[in-house]
Amino acid sequence: MMKSTFPNVLIFIITGILLSAVGISAKEKRWKVDDITFIGNKSYKKSTLISVMELKPSRLFSSTLFTEYKLNSDLNAIERFYNSLGFLDVVAEKNKVFKDSSERNVDIEIVISEGDQYLVQEVQVKNECIDSSDINLLNTKKEKPLLSSALLRDVDKIRELFMKKGKLKVSVTYTLDIDTTRHQVAVQFNINEGPRIIVDSVIVKGNKGLKDRIIERELDFAEGDTLSVNKIRKTEKRLYRTNLLSYVKVESVLSDSVAKISTAQDTSVAATVTVDEIDFFRIEAGAGYSTADKFRGYLVTSYGNLFSIGHKITLTGNLSQRIQNAEIRYGVPWLFLVPLRVDGAGYLANRTDTSTYSGLTRRFEITAGQQAFTTFAYQLRFRWEDFLKNVNANATQSIGLDLAWDTRNDLINPVRGFYNEFQFQVAGLSDKRSREFFKITTDHRVYWKTGKVRWASSLQLGWGEPYGKTDSLPLQERFYGGGSQSIRGFPESGLRHAAGDNLSGNVSVIAHLLEVKIPLFWWVEGALFADAGYIWIRDNEHPDPFSPETVIRDIRWSAGPGIRINTPVAVLRCDVGLKLNKKRREQLAVVHIDIGNSF
Repeated sequence: MMKSTFPNVLIFIITGILLSAVGISAKEKRWKVDDITFIGNKSYKKSTLISVMELKPSRLFSSTLFTEYKLNSDLNAIERFYNSLGFLDVVAEKNKVFKDSSERNVDIEIVISEGDQYLVQEVQVKNECIDSSDINLLNTKKEKPLLSSALLRDVDKIRELFMKKGKLKVSVTYTLDIDTTRHQVAVQFNINEGPRIIVDSVIVKGNKGLKDRIIERELDFAEGDTLSVNKIRKTEKRLYRTNLLSYVKVESVLSDSVAKISTAQDTSVAATVTVDEIDFFRIEAGAGYSTADKFRGYLVTSYGNLFSIGHKITLTGNLSQRIQNAEIRYGVPWLFLVPLRVDGAGYLANRTDTSTYSGLTRRFEITAGQQAFTTFAYQLRFRWEDFLKNVNANATQSIGLDLAWDTRNDLINPVRGFYNEFQFQVAGLSDKRSREFFKITTDHRVYWKTGKVRWASSLQLGWGEPYGKTDSLPLQERFYGGGSQSIRGFPESGLRHAAGDNLSGNVSVIAHLLEVKIPLFWWVEGALFADAGYIWIRDNEHPDPFSPETVIRDIRWSAGPGIRINTPVAVLRCDVGLKLNKKRREQLAVVHIDIGNSF
């Protein structure tokens, strides 16, 4: 046994040594790109051409490996880039490749013969339904450079014109007649319309828990209607807004043989609505910390498809040092045959915030509204509320209207868009035993981005007035300033008079003048912000607090740095607010730690 085993072991060792040697040899033959230079590039800078290549000049912490295959591929990529911008005669060639054997680096020199940029001689559309006004709206223009991106956008634009008429299987191509002598191109778009699609029947697929009628009532088309792309998109948006489906696809069942017939007559086919349902049962729990609430926790559990018709029940509980509350909510997506979402909620909260007010709040609320358009929503509210701060406090019965216009690209951490909200509330109209007051609040926010830097700004205004037998706003309806989501640099609801008393009032101005977020590394962003605002009291003792001198004197200013950690589930935030017009005995800085953006 020993004699037969030893040669096998020896062969194994020798093989391993040879493989290692081959690996080392192969590794030693690797060359890294040091620099890339261009000759003849008149129209585009070096950085622009490098951006379309796989090979890149070496940087401090990065480099690319050189191969002849990658270089040839990059030469083709450069030519395609020039072609897409109208340079149809461009030639990109390798001029020299300098190899430094000691450093194993490569310097590449590329010669580019750009040629002339071809211009569009004329634009034609081969179809009777397209007139000169439609052609004028195309991106491809006469006597302008021939751009591939413009041609592709025009193909989509022409397809859209026919798909809006129900010709969902339309095919659009283009041909180029190139004049190499005059460096001009005649563009012709060719259209195969296909038949107009008429809905013969509706087939719903994929729903297991939901009844068909819950899906069918959201459709923007019926049997006998033309199935246009607008109706399809509107239907898909309405189905997604039910929050009952994770996937929606509306399409027509039409054979390819019929779709390819340009002169086909109107065709009646089935419209298929394919869906995937969400997980209707959800439970969510979490814990966190903020400078206002200290340690806090929450629990939310819900079921979103009671009776298989999309009714939803939700139980919510929150616990913190300042507030403990519980809520039960029942939601109906349609009120009988009207697409109006109605929710009823019962709410119980105990507030133990000694810096503002304490007490037990009982509330019953009914809301009704809907997402009227993609970006616009409205809601009507009826609320009964009892604040048990003392036994003589009257209950409040109020009605309200909420309007919101939201174009933000993300609700949790928006990068662009704006948000506008208007809320109106009046109490005491239906029951004279109720407190009597009205209240108006507005919230305006805008988000934009320049490069990698994100910007945001907001303005929140509030005005409330008592009337009738009520002489002041209820404690829970007053405005309070200061805190993580208000004027930073002041504790939560800690904006105060110079004398040190709490400032709550019936007129509020809170402005996040500017917030700038700069990416640092990983999920981390640095931030700089500036806030301003104040809360004014207008009553018998303060009949006119809005004189220019008073307003200028009262406005408080703050600014400071912050850190944002953008995790996949939430934004973790730490801000240091510095009072810019600090008063005597006030703390200069306040640290705010919270979850979510400030606005």
